[in-house]
Amino acid sequence: MRLFECLLLLSVTMSLIYSLFVKKKSLLVNDVLVFFSFIFFIVHALAEGTRWQLAGVYILLAVFILCLRYHHLNKKNFESFTFPKYANIILCVLLILSMILLVIFPVYVMKKPDGMYQTGTRIYEATDENRIEIYGNEKDQFRKLKFQVWYPADHVENFQKTPWLYEGVEVAKGISKMLGFPLFTLNQTKYITTHSYLNAPLSQSEPDYPVVVISHGWNGFRSLHTDFAETLASHGFVVVSIDHTYGAAVTVFEDGTVRYNYGKALDGSLSPESFIASANILVDTYSKDILFVIDQLELLNQNDDAFKNSLDLTNIGLAGHSTGGGAAVLSAIRDDRIKSVFGLDSWVEPINLKEIESGLDVPSFFLRSEQWENSKNNENLFNLIDHSPMVLGLYQVTGTYHVDFSMSYVFSPISKLIGKSGSLKSKISIQLQNDLILDFFTQTLMNHDMNMTKTAKYGEYIIKIRGGE
Repeated sequence: MRLFECLLLLSVTMSLIYSLFVKKKSLLVNDVLVFFSFIFFIVHALAEGTRWQLAGVYILLAVFILCLRYHHLNKKNFESFTFPKYANIILCVLLILSMILLVIFPVYVMKKPDGMYQTGTRIYEATDENRIEIYGNEKDQFRKLKFQVWYPADHVENFQKTPWLYEGVEVAKGISKMLGFPLFTLNQTKYITTHSYLNAPLSQSEPDYPVVVISHGWNGFRSLHTDFAETLASHGFVVVSIDHTYGAAVTVFEDGTVRYNYGKALDGSLSPESFIASANILVDTYSKDILFVIDQLELLNQNDDAFKNSLDLTNIGLAGHSTGGGAAVLSAIRDDRIKSVFGLDSWVEPINLKEIESGLDVPSFFLRSEQWENSKNNENLFNLIDHSPMVLGLYQVTGTYHVDFSMSYVFSPISKLIGKSGSLKSKISIQLQNDLILDFFTQTLMNHDMNMTKTAKYGEYIIKIRGGE
């Protein structure tokens, strides 16, 4: 809970307890309790923002203010005042309901990254005029993308931390469609704050920094891997996460244009053959997005004052989840600028057999969720690993679902209870993924020994399935 909503809840609870259980009441004490509750509400509303989960608390405060005003105006004896029994029950229900909703839908507090650097972030858009947009709105002639860059920073004093959902409500709408939740249940996500400072200057501690490009899954979005991005940036990487237009839950461009996920790109009602053909086009599109963004990074390295000559483009790694993981594999097969690949439930099933059997010739590491243990994806994934001598291993994370390889945990802690998430504790799952991805890219892009020492640390939770003999 945030500070002032916590203080508001505490003060209103004390007012209710005072009203219910103190037989000989003091109007002065009640004045003080209600006064502080009102002050906490004002500060909470201005500094943190109101939200529907606290509606019961707001109603309670309004009732206490009105009752207090009534007693002051009418000079009634306040000492023995009590609400009617049915009113007391209603007030208690309102308070308990608000408490429950605050637990179910908290404002998630992101863990501060533990690297030596602060984290800066910048947001870019680019249009690939060599590719016709094949999805969605007919007004889109060429493929247009949005991507966000996180990077090491030192001086952040005069810069603002960015919200997790930079474009706010429009992104929340896309998320609600993705999860199948009503929009109002996700309004707390707009209050999540990152540890990244918008447009802060790049640290000059190093002449240049290795680059990691992150590709989200189908119906994901670029912020869904902010935890990875901040962890890596705080340890000396420049990290780029892409909104794959029409594959993302939603993409909001600077001119106000909004593009939601284009469901027909991956239509589950198609025959298996047609579905895989469509999926192949989608993974190919994601891969071309990745390579186009790398082209843009080359331009930033040449011309952009923020990053000029500061990107080590001889050391580029890819991290991808699901469709994005398949695209990362495909990109590394096709483009020798890629030096390493980290895949999370990498969906390689749609990739052509010829490309799968050409294998990866760069260090690669794969995590698989327990939910995907018996997936059809395994056939191509095992085939890929068998043809890729530098794969460090495929590991399965016990007690995880496919969505656990993302920041789905910020939406609600009850996701495990309603079957939206695996049984492994989110705290362990988050730390495991962040440690492994940092370990992998530190070793493969910063020329450290490639032994993935942190896999041993998590031996209780991960099982080696294949590769890395």
